[in-house]
Amino acid sequence: MFPLLRCRRLCIVAGVVAAAAVGPGAYPQSSAAPTADQVKAVYLHKFAGYVDWPPKVFADSTAPFVVGVVGADNVYSELARLVAGRTVQGRAVEVRRLARGEAAGAVHVVYIGRELGVEAAAGIVAGYKGRPVLTVTDLPRGIDAGAALNFIESDRRVRFEAAPAVAEQGGLRLSSRLLAVAERVSGASP
Repeated sequence: MFPLLRCRRLCIVAGVVAAAAVGPGAYPQSSAAPTADQVKAVYLHKFAGYVDWPPKVFADSTAPFVVGVVGADNVYSELARLVAGRTVQGRAVEVRRLARGEAAGAVHVVYIGRELGVEAAAGIVAGYKGRPVLTVTDLPRGIDAGAALNFIESDRRVRFEAAPAVAEQGGLRLSSRLLAVAERVSGASP
């Protein structure tokens, strides 16, 4: 049973990343593997589709998903290019570059890159605590800093860990399909 579950898990992860990364116009066709920043951009685009959002987070039925990126210029560029003309849950996706000291703005997903450092990132994560914002980091022990999702590299591959309790504090629910492909799921909330 375990090998079958592991195979299914790996197939889902590979399918999500491959479908998004090699979709029409996503990236130029080449034999080179996608970079870690490209894979993170794909994940950021796909994560929103695996989260149940409270209806009140959108001004109306045409309001876009807004992804804020701070401390990761390359991921911002890749994500902005990737989401052009694409949707998540029937909504357009807008990507905003956030300044280091910018106040917690009207975003649905915030990605905090490792360029900021652990202390600054933890402060930003704390600013979103309890709000309906999916916080995603790329930090050592990002889940411990209060993020709902955190990128990790394992076996030279980009993976992620999840803390559903953190998401629930903000009224978000992470899909069981998302949790099934996480490298690690933390049950404790900060």
